[in-house]
Amino acid sequence: MGRVSVARAAAMQPNERRTLALICAGHFMSHFWSITLPALFTVLSVVFDVNFVQLGLLMTVFSITNALFQIPCGYVVDRYGPKWILVAGILVDATAFAACAIAPNYLTLLILMLVAGAGQAVFHPADYAILSALFPKERSGKTYAVHTFMGFSGGAAAPAIVAGLASVFNWQVALVATGLAGGAVGVLIAILMHAPERAPAHVPAVATTGAARKRRLAGVGSMLSRTLLLLFGFYIFSSMFMSGAQSFLPSTLTALFEMPNNTANLLLTTLLAAMAFGVLVGGVFADRIEDQSRLVGGCMLAGTIFMVLIALFRLPIWSLFIVLAAAGLVQGAISPSRDKLVRDAAPEGSTGTSFGFVSVGLSVGGIIAPLLLGAFLDHGNAVIVFWSLAAFTLIAMVMVLIPGTPAAASRSDDAGHGPAAATTRPGAGARGR
Repeated sequence: MGRVSVARAAAMQPNERRTLALICAGHFMSHFWSITLPALFTVLSVVFDVNFVQLGLLMTVFSITNALFQIPCGYVVDRYGPKWILVAGILVDATAFAACAIAPNYLTLLILMLVAGAGQAVFHPADYAILSALFPKERSGKTYAVHTFMGFSGGAAAPAIVAGLASVFNWQVALVATGLAGGAVGVLIAILMHAPERAPAHVPAVATTGAARKRRLAGVGSMLSRTLLLLFGFYIFSSMFMSGAQSFLPSTLTALFEMPNNTANLLLTTLLAAMAFGVLVGGVFADRIEDQSRLVGGCMLAGTIFMVLIALFRLPIWSLFIVLAAAGLVQGAISPSRDKLVRDAAPEGSTGTSFGFVSVGLSVGGIIAPLLLGAFLDHGNAVIVFWSLAAFTLIAMVMVLIPGTPAAASRSDDAGHGPAAATTRPGAGARGR
């Protein structure tokens, strides 16, 4: 199988390899920016004299505008093409994070994070529309895995790079550097990437017929289907785990285990690096396993158990590295299968809109978790943070295993439920063939 994968990669056209590399660079910066301010929370709390709830609010407003702009971005991607909206989003983010370096007060930071959240909204609709158009379904698991791996790698790299720049220079230099790096990626994408002009179904730019209007309305209506609503819920609770861990894992570990802040940040890096590696492992399984929902559900259950272990027992620090690495591995492994579930559920011509819709769930989770967990920490309830993370993963597991998600519907078909079950699985007829 390894030789086949290498052969397929070698068979890519130069344009496809370049496009994949550029999209992955943008996704790296997307996750990097999501961790940039949390990596500086300790410094920012002193500079701006704010508490954990106020710090969490920075990430909440970031997620609010991210949520508000996801579906409009998906619509624009499906109608006009993904490249230039992707470039615009990257440049907006780069400018906002660089401008944080000269923020005179906390309110200015809040406003800049609102702007940055709007820029973040473009990544999933634009990236997945491009990937779905360029790469065949049979290879989509590995392609999604590479894309997600680079995103998680950005998150894993951010704590060390941002904190390191702040330590060697200062926090302002760290923020300006992240902005300049992202701006350079945006310029490279604008110059070098030749993306499909539109999503795969080539929806007409001007709806001149009743059939075209009905097609677009069907795409919008599909967002209210049982399948995408369940995936939307899954995205919410899996995002609550991710955003909660990214924002407050070091602060929680420091409070609960009385460890140095550098050690706590190293544990966060361990979790995020393991997630990145888990994505690559998950990409292999996503292309080999028919029942994606059971794979995702099993990984979420394992993640729940790991969080409960940390909440229940005063583990030695060396064992925390092992437990958090294992938790990161299973969390990362779900991503390619999760993305394939959404692709299978997306109606023809609505890939960008469908990914935009479920990605709103990521933003909703990012809105709720930082405020909730920040409040627990402010009241000295650090252990409840880990119980909360366990609850988030357990609920996400239930969401993906409820009949109605694509693979769950497939199990119902196999059990003899016939056409009634098949109707809950948009686009499933070609899946796995």
